[in-house]
Amino acid sequence: MANLPLEKPPSTASATGMTSEVQALMPSSSVSSASLSAMDGSLKQLLLAQFAPGQLELRRITYENSGGGVLEKIARYEAVHKVMIV
Repeated sequence: MANLPLEKPPSTASATGMTSEVQALMPSSSVSSASLSAMDGSLKQLLLAQFAPGQLELRRITYENSGGGVLEKIARYEAVHKVMIV
């Protein structure tokens, strides 16, 4: 597997964006399929390393430690039921 020559690892958003771009090029690219496959594999390994259990930290999100904006964003994107104020 080829290693990406990086000074610092890209953000998760950058890595997923690069993966999407590489995969979009794969079927119809003049670049060798082996090169694109190697780069795709390296990006997948990078993402796996970023989300390895030892790299993750589980913390409770509250208004006190994160501000209301984070909780409001979570409520907006993750709501499965109507939220009622009590």
